[in-house]
Amino acid sequence: MRLITTLACASLLGASSAMAADVTLQVSYAGPILEIMHKEIVQRFEAEHPGIKIALAPPVREYDELLQQTLRKAITGGMPDVAFFPLNRVSVLADRGLLQPMDANIASDPAWKDLGYSEGILPLGKSGNHQWSIPFQLSTPVIFYNKQLTSAAGFDTFPDSWSGIERLIDTIHQSGKIGGHIDYDLPNNGAFQALVMGAGGDLMDPAKKEITFDGPEGVAAIDLLRRFVGAGMVDMSRDQARQAFAAGTIGLHVSSSSILGKLAQQIGDKFELGVAPLPVSAKIGRVPLGGSSAVILTKDPVKEKAAWEYIKFVVGPEGQTISTKATGYIPLNDTAVNRADLLGDFLKANPNYSVAMAAKAHSAPVFEFPGENSVRISDEIRNCLQAAINGKTSSTDTLACMRSAVQRLVPQQ
Repeated sequence: MRLITTLACASLLGASSAMAADVTLQVSYAGPILEIMHKEIVQRFEAEHPGIKIALAPPVREYDELLQQTLRKAITGGMPDVAFFPLNRVSVLADRGLLQPMDANIASDPAWKDLGYSEGILPLGKSGNHQWSIPFQLSTPVIFYNKQLTSAAGFDTFPDSWSGIERLIDTIHQSGKIGGHIDYDLPNNGAFQALVMGAGGDLMDPAKKEITFDGPEGVAAIDLLRRFVGAGMVDMSRDQARQAFAAGTIGLHVSSSSILGKLAQQIGDKFELGVAPLPVSAKIGRVPLGGSSAVILTKDPVKEKAAWEYIKFVVGPEGQTISTKATGYIPLNDTAVNRADLLGDFLKANPNYSVAMAAKAHSAPVFEFPGENSVRISDEIRNCLQAAINGKTSSTDTLACMRSAVQRLVPQQ
């Protein structure tokens, strides 16, 4: 009867003898860097919900790999009961009828209203007329910088414009270090999106019929990337770049705010870590807000109810406290942020975390190209960017490469 006792507090569940047995949920996610965090959440959840067991699948490296794996299992069997997918990939699963909508859970569960979840975030998990996911972790590209190197370069205050940042990385490079590095391999081409959107541009028109990323904003984005190359940036994997930055050999690193906790741990006391927002146009610039959201895939009614309990926990005060402290993801629970014993005192003592939180004021959802080939498009754009970094293509040729990939793979109107 333990599960009945645990779930009875949520009236939506309607405890019944059919739910008396323990329930085990298979849960999948991407990102080995998040493994410790997920395990801590599971440990806390199981302690409070003794009738529900969580079996975490070994994490795959990338979200797109998890998506392809899930689509295969939808045919062969063995799909997870709960999974964490990026916001702009949820529709791929929903359109195939693989997800359970959560509208009824939200509407009928009185515990949801008292959870403290940031309601303004909830629409990000909606597609069409249904709430297919609950955003769990959100992040945005930020600039991590080595305060020791920037100060030695004569910049006691971090510059707030790209022209100032270019002068900074050039100065650091002249001292024998790598001036800076942009993680062009972020999911969904997040760094390129951030540079275009920050200048006020878009990747496509609002109707998603015409490509617009190859305008002046796109040219400026590729030119900036090439200037980083001129300041010593070389083509490194994501892990290599982060390790090099943590070792003190790179002046600044443009990447996801989600790695803040891990990066600070790797740096230790080698140098003081600074975090700055990406420069944006004062009036129309935006930063892409991406991250993961929780979805329910099981069609078993008992498991579905247990899955809802688990999702409430991961987006609740405890789950969001664990997530933020372990990573750098923006906390999505107001109760956690406002309580001193959860995140209140932690955020005051760690002001670097506030940079990404402040970016919500001028953020926009990360862009997804239309059609079923969005994953392939992201891969091809990454390959085009890689060629530019390795000096094989000019800015114009790089944008032409990207445009060709999109035109070939998006649905023809």
